[in-house]
Amino acid sequence: MAYLEPDGELVIIATNHNIPAVQDRYINRNQIETMFKAMKTQGFNLEDTHITRPDRLERLMGAMAISFAWSYKMGDYLDQESPIKIKSNGRRVRSVFKTGLTFLISLLGNIAQRFDEFLAVISLVFQRDKRSIKLLNFNGL
Repeated sequence: MAYLEPDGELVIIATNHNIPAVQDRYINRNQIETMFKAMKTQGFNLEDTHITRPDRLERLMGAMAISFAWSYKMGDYLDQESPIKIKSNGRRVRSVFKTGLTFLISLLGNIAQRFDEFLAVISLVFQRDKRSIKLLNFNGL
């Protein structure tokens, strides 16, 4: 199977599986690549761990998956409220994930002074109506 992406790039996929399902997975590969990049060099530095016990590595991967999802969701929310700046080459100054991670590190590092804001972030995770969240201070990002 072959098709042209919107930017004109030719994509060829060789498979003996259901073509529409494989194409959907291939299109979503960017999200998967973003997650692995975040877990490695762009965020959590998984390579720096010396954990070899499978049970501990499993817990670490679980915590990283939750942290990635939370950071990405937070970055997506921040990008909607105050769009991430775009460089002259058309790319963002910082990824959605990195924006959320930077914000959460700042928030958790200063939680005593920003406890109300922390509660707002927690409610953001569980609330569907995000318009009620007014306490977030993300102007420094």
